[in-house]
Amino acid sequence: MRLLKRKRNRPLMVVILGSGPAGLFAAQAAYDMGAVVSIYAKGERSPLYGAQYLHQPIPGLSLPTVGRETVSYILKGTVEGYRRKVYGDGTDIQVSPETLAPSHDAWDIRSAYDIAWDRFSGLIKPVNLTVHSMIGTVGGEQFADLVVWSIPLQPFCVGGHGFAAQDVWAQGDAPELGRFCSVSVEPWTIVTNGEDSPRWYRASNVFGHRTAEWPGGVRPPVEGIARVSKPVGTNCSCWTELGGAPVLRVGRYGTWTKGELSHQAYAKTRALLETM
Repeated sequence: MRLLKRKRNRPLMVVILGSGPAGLFAAQAAYDMGAVVSIYAKGERSPLYGAQYLHQPIPGLSLPTVGRETVSYILKGTVEGYRRKVYGDGTDIQVSPETLAPSHDAWDIRSAYDIAWDRFSGLIKPVNLTVHSMIGTVGGEQFADLVVWSIPLQPFCVGGHGFAAQDVWAQGDAPELGRFCSVSVEPWTIVTNGEDSPRWYRASNVFGHRTAEWPGGVRPPVEGIARVSKPVGTNCSCWTELGGAPVLRVGRYGTWTKGELSHQAYAKTRALLETM
């Protein structure tokens, strides 16, 4: 492992906020760069429900070819019908059938997160992250060179900025809780549905886990579903630094950006550390 050293002749010090996949994938990047890592989080594993997966392998946590699978991305109806079904009329938001069809590679996020948890959970400093604790506890890391922010951004906004989100209904396999998705598609398949019927707009079956998602509004007559607010975008400029260290936002909730994927946390963290 190569140690990066600054003029102080010491390794870089990286603080990670959050211990979900994006946070721990960022921790892996810092670890690979020889940085000293501290993690502030509740200290609990993030539950991974349904057909979640990686779009790129995480170095040190997954292999580039072993475990790689091909996912078929199928569109029923039209892209415009799908966009309207999910986001309503009068929007030009780019949607997944435009970028992921007809197929793409996938890696197992659960196995990568398992390895990351085993490797880094001992570094977690349990804390209930609030604006107060962020300033007093995390900001007290006097020698931090970088803070990686993977926790939801909206609750910490102190500037009255705008946060666009899309409310949907979701149902996903959680065998450990005895919950199973009621919509089935073929294995290694994601079906996006721009037609009026059935009402769900996406059904997935990847790595043995299934998910179905319905547009927001009236609750579908299906058991075991949950209302989910998915980030779309924000103009929030809060928390650009903490304790004198720059803040790097990662993950969809940490950046509050549609299309931000968990594997990007590794690449973004590593790229920034290489400039330090």
